[in-house]
Amino acid sequence: FIPKKYRRTIKPVEQKLIEFNPTHIYIRDPFSGLAALPLAKRLKAKVVFSRRGAGMSTGKHTIKDYVKEGISRFYVWQIFRKTVHLNVVSEYLKRCEAQWYKKDISVLPCCIMKEKLVEISQQERDVCREELDIPLETKVVTYSGGMSHYQCIDEILTLMKEMHDIDKSLVFMLLTQDLDTLNQKLKAVGLPETCCRVRSCRPTEVATYLQSADVAIILRNNDMENRVASPVKIGEYLSSGLGVVASPWIGDVGAMLASKDFAYIFDEKATAEDVVKFVHQMDKSKHDAARMFAKVYYTYEGNRDVVMSMFK
Repeated sequence: FIPKKYRRTIKPVEQKLIEFNPTHIYIRDPFSGLAALPLAKRLKAKVVFSRRGAGMSTGKHTIKDYVKEGISRFYVWQIFRKTVHLNVVSEYLKRCEAQWYKKDISVLPCCIMKEKLVEISQQERDVCREELDIPLETKVVTYSGGMSHYQCIDEILTLMKEMHDIDKSLVFMLLTQDLDTLNQKLKAVGLPETCCRVRSCRPTEVATYLQSADVAIILRNNDMENRVASPVKIGEYLSSGLGVVASPWIGDVGAMLASKDFAYIFDEKATAEDVVKFVHQMDKSKHDAARMFAKVYYTYEGNRDVVMSMFK
């Protein structure tokens, strides 16, 4: 059974694939992916399946959620039977799926396009800071994203308030499309407007704003959904040369960044005072190291061997 909305979107894609006559078909969604299996058989194409999550998030769920998850897992099992290679986004997810899938499994984090690695000039950075009314030597801490519960925005703003109480010279730059919710949360947490720069910008402008900052914060809850994840946002932050303050249980982040001097792992022992110290320790060499790490780890070019192994 394939839902009607998936059948409608799959039909034109099928025609394109028939014309292209591929050797491999790459699947990411289990619902539309199941519909690709008969086509793969018809074209004698190998199936490569990419998994970016496992199971439902923590919290309250309805019967409908459990039914949908059960159907999704059934579809995944069916795709596993026809897949020649499974790709996942973290080592934790690899261990989870290895219980069910016994063939080749590769790990490839959610990558950014190499175009996002373009570094802005010092002049562009200065112009952006001038537009934001931020002195050139002031340290800037940023958050870019939505206001959803899973993004732990309340925890991030609380941390920023604690940092402000310790060092009132810090500026906090917040980029989001949901300005109304953000402004309400800023008032609730008591973070003064004078130390905040709030913007709703186009996607093409995000990189310039990010590169005008020094450190970015990304926090997540310690649950299954996040332990198997690979947020592309971390790659975006690092590719902008930002130091990163991150929860240790986001996919492979804890093991991957623990020894890097451009990262601070915000675990149970972390304090706002330590984060402030980390922010002031960021310098050009650390910004450059963050960009280099993103180029190696968070791009398809840097993971060429993994990508090639998926389609051998």
